[in-house]
Amino acid sequence: MITIDFSTFIALFLSVTLLLVIGQWILYNRREEAEDKKSKYIMRCPYCSHIFYNFKNKELKICPRCNSYVEKDN
Repeated sequence: MITIDFSTFIALFLSVTLLLVIGQWILYNRREEAEDKKSKYIMRCPYCSHIFYNFKNKELKICPRCNSYVEKDN
């Protein structure tokens, strides 16, 4: 059987906990970056409030609902 004194156990426990927190933080930031990449294609018409995708990433887009011209916000 492996014997571990109390101070070694506390050091291992705190190290593993710290690594888990840092790992979760990294995963959270990667998910947030992926959401930002998706949201750059989403546009909202200021006239009819219709939300649509602008996959061609043009500066000037026509709203599919009301056919008005919508400028891309930077």
